[in-house]
This record gives sequence, C-alpha cells and structure tokens, in this order.
Amino acid sequence: IYEDRAGMIWLGTFGGGVSRFDREKRKFLHYIHDPNNPNSLSTNTIFSICEDRAGVLWVGTYGGGVSRFDRENEQFTHYKHEPHNSNSLSNDNVRSIYEDKNGMVWIGTYDGLNKFDPEKEEFTHFRHEPDNPDSLSHNYVRKIYEDRAGVLWIGTFGGLNKFDREKEQFKSYRHEPNNPYSLSNDRVVSIYEDRAGVLWIGTGGGLNKFDREKEQFAHYKHDANNPYSLSNDRVLSIYEDRAGALWLGTYGGGLNRFDRGKGKFTYYREKDGLPNNVIYGMLEDNKGNLWISTNKGLSKFNPQTETFRNYDVNDGLQSDEFNSGAYHKSEKGEMFFGGVNGFNAFYPNLIRDNPHIPPVVITDFQISNKSVPIGEGADGRSILKKSITEAEEIELSYKDHVFSFEFAALNYVSPEKNEYAYMMQGFEKDWNYVGNRRFVTYTNLPHKNYIFKVKGSNNDGVWNEEGVSLRIKITPPFWQTLWFRGFVLMAILLLLASIYQIRTRTIRERSRQLEERVEERTNNLKAANKNLQQEITERKRVEKILQESKQQIQSSLKEKEVLLKEIHHRVKNNMQIISSILRLQSRKIKDEEVLEIFNQSQYRIKSMALIHEGLYQSKDLARINFSDYIGRLKSHLFSAYGVGVKGIDFKMEVRDVHLDINRAIPCGLIISEIISNSMKYAFPNGRKGKIDVKMHPDGKGKYILIVRDTGIGFPDGLDFHKTETLGMQIVTDLVEQLDGTIELRRNKGTKFKIVF
Repeated sequence: IYEDRAGMIWLGTFGGGVSRFDREKRKFLHYIHDPNNPNSLSTNTIFSICEDRAGVLWVGTYGGGVSRFDRENEQFTHYKHEPHNSNSLSNDNVRSIYEDKNGMVWIGTYDGLNKFDPEKEEFTHFRHEPDNPDSLSHNYVRKIYEDRAGVLWIGTFGGLNKFDREKEQFKSYRHEPNNPYSLSNDRVVSIYEDRAGVLWIGTGGGLNKFDREKEQFAHYKHDANNPYSLSNDRVLSIYEDRAGALWLGTYGGGLNRFDRGKGKFTYYREKDGLPNNVIYGMLEDNKGNLWISTNKGLSKFNPQTETFRNYDVNDGLQSDEFNSGAYHKSEKGEMFFGGVNGFNAFYPNLIRDNPHIPPVVITDFQISNKSVPIGEGADGRSILKKSITEAEEIELSYKDHVFSFEFAALNYVSPEKNEYAYMMQGFEKDWNYVGNRRFVTYTNLPHKNYIFKVKGSNNDGVWNEEGVSLRIKITPPFWQTLWFRGFVLMAILLLLASIYQIRTRTIRERSRQLEERVEERTNNLKAANKNLQQEITERKRVEKILQESKQQIQSSLKEKEVLLKEIHHRVKNNMQIISSILRLQSRKIKDEEVLEIFNQSQYRIKSMALIHEGLYQSKDLARINFSDYIGRLKSHLFSAYGVGVKGIDFKMEVRDVHLDINRAIPCGLIISEIISNSMKYAFPNGRKGKIDVKMHPDGKGKYILIVRDTGIGFPDGLDFHKTETLGMQIVTDLVEQLDGTIELRRNKGTKFKIVF
C-alpha cells in the first residue's frame, strides 16, 4: 500500500493487479431512491428539505410525497396522498416544508397547504376557495416562512398570504396592474426577513420590500440600461449573511449582492467563476462562506476574496442539477441540498480540498500540426536537441507559420478538473485562462524573441503559479535583417557620393582649361597693347589685332558656355541612366521594404537631374529659376506616385527665386522628400487634399521655404529630428548643409518652414 503526493492510495494485490483508491472522490453523502428498498427515498426529484427540532429530516419530493428520515436506522417513512383518505397528504408534489416555533410542520404542495399532526399522523388541508376571500389565494404553495413575530407567510403562484392561525384565515397580497405599490408579480418563490425585520419577497417579476405599516411593496427589477439594477427578475433565493450583506440567487442572472443603502446590485456570474447563472439556494457555513446550489453543481463562495470553489458529480453530488427550495442547514451545521437525483448531506468543515500543487510540463510541440522529432527532422533541421519536456529554448524559422504546444498538470485526482492558463510573453500581455483545454496554437508570429509560459491547477483549484516556461527565437529572412538593409543603404550612398565626386572633378577640370585659355588671351592682349604703345604708327594694324582678339575672346566665352551646358546635360543624362538602372533592378525585388528604398533613391536622383536639366536649358548658367524647377518636380512626383488630377490639388507660389547649383540641389532634394512624404502618408485610402509650396526671399539675404499639406498630420509625439526614416534624416542633413533652420507645425495637416 502506498499513498502518493496527491493523496491517492495505491494497492498491490495477489493476482488482481494494482488498484487505485481516490478517497477524495466522494466528499458528499448521497441519498437516493432504491427500487428494491421500500425504506429508501421515495423518489429522486427533491423540491424541499427541512430538519425539525427533534433532528428528524423531512424531504419533499416531486411525485413521491414527503419522506421522513430516521438517521439512527437510516430509513425513510413515506407520507403520500391517498384518494380515499381525507386526512392524508393533499398532493404528492411537495414544494415547501417548514417547522414553526410551536413545532408544527407545514407542507406546501401543488394542491394547497398542509398542517401535520405528529401524534395522529394526520394532515389538515388549507385550499383556495373561490367564494371565500379569507381562504388561501392559490393552491400552488411554493414557499412557507415564519417571521420573528411568529407570523406565518405563504408564497403561492397566486400571490403572498399572511396566515392568522387563531382564525385560520388568510390575508392575500396580489399584483394589481394599476397599483404601483402592490406586489410586483403573483409568482412568489422566496420569502426572507432580515435582521432589521424587513420582509423581502422574491417573485417571478423582481424583488419586493414589504412595508408592514403601510402594507405597500417597493420594487427592484432588472433594467437593461442600468448596470446596477437587479441582474434578473426571477429571484429564487434570498439570504442575509453574518456581515449583514443581502444576497439574491436568480434564474439566469447569477448571484447578486444588494447594497440596501445605495440601492445598487453587484453581480457574480459564470465569467467570475460561478459554475452556472441559475442559483437555486444559498446557505452560510461557520466561516462565512456561502454554499450555492446551481444548475451545474455546488459552489462555495468566499465573499471576502470573491472566489468560487466548484463541485460536481465527480465529487459525489447527486447530480449537477439541483432544485429551487431544496436546501437546509441543521442546528449542528450540517447542510442538505436536493436535486433531480436525490439529495446530499455534508458538514462544510469536513470538505477539504486537495492541497497538492501539481507540476506542469509541456508534453508535445508541433509545427503545422505535426509533432517535431528529437534531432534532425525531414527538412534537415534539428529544432529539438532533447525532449520538449526538458527543453529550455528552441529556435524557429520565419517559415514556421503555425506551431502548437500541448501541456499537462501532473495531478491524477479527477484530472478532468485540472485547469490551465498560458501566455506568449512578447506577444500577449495577459494570461489566457482556458479551463481544462490542454493545447494552444499560434500562427504568423512576427520574428523576434518570446517566452511561452504555462501554469496549471489541480482538481480543487490549487494553482502552480510558477508553471513552466520555454524561450522561443523566431529568425527573420535574410532580406529583413539589419545587416542586409544597411548594406543596401550604404551601396546607394556610395553610388551617390561617387556620382557627385565625378561631376565635381569634371567641372573643375573644364574650369581650369577655360581659365588657362582666358589667361593666354589676356597675355596676348597685354602684348598687343605694349606693341600699340611702342608702335603708334602701326595703329591700324594693332586695332585689327585687337578686333581679332575680341572675336577670339567671345568665341572662347561661347565655347565655355557650350562646354558648361554639355557638362550639365551629361550629368543629367548620367543620373537618368542610374535612375533607369534602379528602376530595372527594382522589378526583381520581392520585399516591399527593399523595393521602397530603391524607389526613393530613384526619386532623389531624378530630383537632382531636374536641377542640371534646368541649368543647361537656362540662359543663365550660374543660377536656376526655381519656380520652373518646382513645377517640373511636382509633375515628376505626381506621376511617380500615381496621384490623379482630382485627388490632390497642388498650389505653388514662388516669387523671384534664382538659386545657384550649390543651393539648388539640396533645396530641390528637401522639397522632393517632403512632398514625397506627404503623398505617401498624408492622404491614405484615396483621401483628397492639397499641397502648397511657397518660397520667397526675406529681404535679408536669406530665403524662406514653406511646404504644407492638409492631410492626416504628422504623428503626435514623434520627433522628426530623431526618427529612423531615411527621408527625414536626409531633410535634416540637407538643412544643416544649407546652414538653415527647420520648423514643424501640426495644425490641420503638416507644415514645414525652412529658412536658409
């Protein structure tokens, strides 16, 4: 014989194998009808339970009359309706049993009220008499209750009755549609007097508070627009605990706690841990816990911690379904709850939970619904070096889109009641409580590092909060790695730098050659002038030489102009060739982020090419007309981004602005970057809007550039000086290159103001 950590008893037998005994399996005594035993319970459907002052248990049944239980010999005596005996029970469907202060037992049935004489073992009947207003208001008696003053109250399906035992007359209180102070509903299900002497009536149409002096009822009903109203109008049970809190059990609305001072109700439902929202009865144990019978087992509720401990048929309950009115607590503290398969009896202090904290393990790991083997798999990868139960870390590929875990709490006492919670740290912020479900599947997680955590509880809700954890690393594809993106960016920057150096070197060489020619012509002029002074007589010849020299100089200057235009033209053509190469290369790129980098580089190169195109087409080779340039730049960008004519309105206001090449190129790139940013992000989902570009001198030797859009605006809290996007970094660097300042305003869109 061996007892394990979970309290299970294991027995080795001779020839009979190994037997396991679960002594926790039957926590509740169960009384049930035995067809072969006439002294057993008369039938299994229990509607009411009561213990008299002699310790005799009275059990009201559906169809079996009343069963009186003698605990010494464990036998039941039955009282049933006998058609030919007027002193027998009036009906075999018994909804309520109550012993009053005088020791008289009252029994409510489907056919009136019964008073039992224990000496003669005879019943006196009280029924509804249509012609007698002092008779019982209805024969369906649902509840019998005696208040502190000894007044007997009878709840029926025809209203509330107050019984005068001396006159044997009833005063009835019924629902009157035109009287707001009458009973809210005639189906009286529960009656309770609180410690202040207030009588509370639970009906099929809400809760009633009875004012005995005025004989008026105040109503509390469910209001869908008021979260503090009664959760459901069918009030099946009422109980005031030792702390003075009033509790209400409803049919479908769960448990209600009523704050009588504020007139507000607090709900406890299935989502809060209650096994079912149908509550039949409530009893309080000596520790202040409420024991609640429901349509899905028995629950122990701790009002201090607001937690539920639930029991079901596996714990020895007669069934998971109980009945309204079938609950009772004896003077000794023993509790009785009846249902559809007999009734249970127990002492709450003897109901002990399983204290064993179960170990939690991961039992299986699957990719695409296939278990991953230890060692090298079919795809040549070795994900698991050892069993997933022992593994502390695994590394997955971005191709592993769907993977699953199975887990278990190692508790074998009613293992079907073990519960679990899991969380993928790095993807989820809260625990997922999933009841007894033992698996989870994740799909398309972003590539990063995670920690998968699982915790579990035993059958009595004792949790292993530490649980088990597994580190998971999901690697990205190579084109999404930082090193690859950095390589592409560096290659583009090196290409741009090389182009700029080649252009600068070519211009310097051409300028040097022109300067040498000009110097040569100048020396010739000096020599000619000297000859002119020396040979005044040869004036005509000298004048002719001067005229020839002038023509040569003009020819040289024209040659310089042609050469400069050719340089700008070739630079512009070379940039277009680079742009075309990038466009052709981009067609082979599948990754959207890399493709966006190539496209942006292409647009920037095009912006610089437009500068050189403007210079070689201009009459003034030193400066470019910026108004014409911005117009061409706008047409290029609108075409590149596919912006329709009616989609975005472009307005330009550039007054008297001519820039040299050293300021035109960075300024053009700045305008290109900002307009590109607006067209990409400011007008999502086909949104219409406007882009304005204004530029003018400030009269102090500087220029003011304003680019504004009416889009959704730059994100609040984002500092564009510190953003990691290449576009904003380029804008910031180019403004510094111009020795300028940049200002961002967020008001009905985005506005950049640059002064340089």
